[in-house]
Order: sequence, then C-alpha cells, then structure tokens
Amino acid sequence: MTVGTGVTCPTFRINPAVVAQAAATTATMMPDRFFLGVGTGENLNEHILGQGWPEIAIRQQRLAEAIEIMRLLWRGEQCSHHGKYYVVESARLYSLPKKPLQIMVAAAGPQSAKLAAKLGDGLIATEPNQQLIETFRTESKEVKPCYGELHVCFDPDQKRAEKLAHEIWSVAGLPGQLFSELPLPSLFEKAASLVSCDQIQRIIPCGPDPEKHLSAIQKYIAAGFDHIFIHQIGAHQEAFMEFYATKIFPRIKLQPKAA
Repeated sequence: MTVGTGVTCPTFRINPAVVAQAAATTATMMPDRFFLGVGTGENLNEHILGQGWPEIAIRQQRLAEAIEIMRLLWRGEQCSHHGKYYVVESARLYSLPKKPLQIMVAAAGPQSAKLAAKLGDGLIATEPNQQLIETFRTESKEVKPCYGELHVCFDPDQKRAEKLAHEIWSVAGLPGQLFSELPLPSLFEKAASLVSCDQIQRIIPCGPDPEKHLSAIQKYIAAGFDHIFIHQIGAHQEAFMEFYATKIFPRIKLQPKAA
C-alpha cells in the first residue's frame, strides 16, 4: 500500500531539514511505497511560533527553498545551505531509502501548479479542477502523477450521513483561500456556521447511494487526475471501506479510462 502525506508544511513550524530526516526515515521503513506531500501551509498551524504569516508569493518562495534543502540532504552527503530563509550547517542524513524520495506538491491556483510542475514529482489538489491539471501538465517536462482528494461521508442512513458531514466538515463550504488565512479554530467555527446542510450535500457525496460517490470520482477522472484518495468523514471507517470495496471499486474497474 502506498502511503503519503497529504500534505505537510516544511516551511514555518517544522524546519525543512527536520522534515527531510523524518521523510527519509519513513521511506526507509516503507521502501518504494512512501511519498512526501508538501504545501505552503495554513496560518492555523504555522502562526504559533510568531514568525508571521506572509503573502502567498513569499510562502511559495519558502517552499521552493525548503524543497531544495530536502533534496540536498537526501543525497546522503554532509552539506550546508545558506539561503534567503533557511540555514543548514554541516548536516547529513544517515538513514536513506535506496531510491530517491518522491515529492508531491499541493496546488490550488495556476502559480502553485507551475511551482509543482517545476519542483515536484507530482501534484496534489482538493478539487477536480481541469484547468489546474492542464497548467501542471503543460509546465511539466515529463509525465507526472496527479493526486486528487475527495471528501465523502458514508453511512447506511442517508439523513444521518448528511447531518454528520455538516457537523464535522462544514468547512468544505468555505472559499479555499480562507483555509490558509484564518489563524484560529474559533474563526473557522464562526465561518463554518454560515454553511448550510444543503450546501454540504451539494459538495460532499453522502449516504449509501453508489451513484453519488461514483459521480464525484468521475469528475476527478474527467479533469485528468490519475490518483484519487478518498477521505471518509466520521468514525465509520470499516463500514466505509467495505462499501467502497464492494460497491465502488468494482464499478470503477469496468471503466477503461479509470483502469
């Protein structure tokens, strides 16, 4: 089973050299089946050390330098780096996988997609945005994977699933930019209170109807994603896995494009 982070931020709260070591150790323990997903972060997580929260262009610059540092350390040599945002002195990683680590870069807009194409081994996105995929593939000099994240809420009871999705994941109805800018859980809670249950039903496939889940997956396939990871909202993980194993995956395998 392939395992990856979706995603971690190696630029503020956690130094990229530390992330590089953690990722290398994980990849050593999980040979040929681990990737490191990275992004520019969210104010909610990264503001706590008082380093400030710069505009997105600066966050992208920090991510680019962080990726440079991680790839440098993954060579396994003693190295130093004196950059604009980070300093690494006489560092070396001793636990390294036999094959180079793969970095998947999160993107929500065209500039991030270009950054992912330039610096990453693949792309991660949370919406079936075809234009984003086209930008990424146009800017990439080689064929690279695109991972899409889909939120679902399976429960045998349709109404219960809808209620659960609204209670736990109403933030899905917020504009994407708010996710990276809001600094406090209380602000997320206030913003999410403006999202209705009807809005969540339109965004998140809820309940036991396979067609709803398949339709949502098909949007990612049509947009050009070649990998999709499904996030089950709530605690019913085993029932969700059984549902997808018996009702969803067999249907997907019958579609030539999805195969």
